[in-house]
Amino acid sequence: MAAVHEKLLEERLTSLRLARSWSPRLVSKLESYIRSASDAELLRVNALRFAADKGLAGAETIDLFLHAAALGLFEMNWVILCPLCSCVIDSFRALRNLDSHCRCTICHVDQIADLDDMIAVTFSISPAVRKSMYHDPHQLSVADYCFRYKSTMDGLSPDGTPFTAIKEKVTVALTYLPPGEMTELEVTAENGLLRAYSPDTDAWFLIAVDPTLPARETRLSIRCDSETCDPTDGTVAPGKLTLKSPILPQRSRLSASFVSRRTSRCRRSISLRSCRESSF
Repeated sequence: MAAVHEKLLEERLTSLRLARSWSPRLVSKLESYIRSASDAELLRVNALRFAADKGLAGAETIDLFLHAAALGLFEMNWVILCPLCSCVIDSFRALRNLDSHCRCTICHVDQIADLDDMIAVTFSISPAVRKSMYHDPHQLSVADYCFRYKSTMDGLSPDGTPFTAIKEKVTVALTYLPPGEMTELEVTAENGLLRAYSPDTDAWFLIAVDPTLPARETRLSIRCDSETCDPTDGTVAPGKLTLKSPILPQRSRLSASFVSRRTSRCRRSISLRSCRESSF
């Protein structure tokens, strides 16, 4: 856990306590959260969810976070979320920077941002108060980048399970594709589909696994750049599948993840899902 800047934290908490009259121990609960929560928990805090988890009044908790952001304890961000896959399409500090037309590069769908359904106000810990690994996303592991930094737990399936948790569960492999290097990734090809996508660009490909073919080991070369993959589709036999990415342009850095539904990153990232036909 990253160290807290004690002097700055105490100064800003004191200002927060004096900002208005708060319910007993409300500010103390926020202080405890700042000190003890994980980096992921301090990324894009949902004020209403925080209130529900802590048994607090929603309106007062929203006011608490707004004051905390004004005093520099947190940074307030407007976030555009994809209603289909729960990925973070964009994040910005001021609503005036919103472009109503947006595109989810995972779903490959152009959308018009709806204030009610797609835009959320979130609060992330200030790096001056407590440094988080999410303040430097280019140093994150591919899993943290795909499933924490570029996704949200706010999108729920009908049974209440976060859709991001489902994506993470069915992912069978993740990797970065560093620029100037040849990268190989091995997965087990099973009946269904392997889907690759990037949360940052439109690069993607789809591989069908044909159960009528005799099982065998397959090697497949796919070139990925900042916007495309070549080829974008293909068919392989069940069995061990080795995907090889040729050398990328020096300016690119891609990541790849393989998901098994029995159907996810690009610094540029590419995510591969394996989807069984029965899951559709």
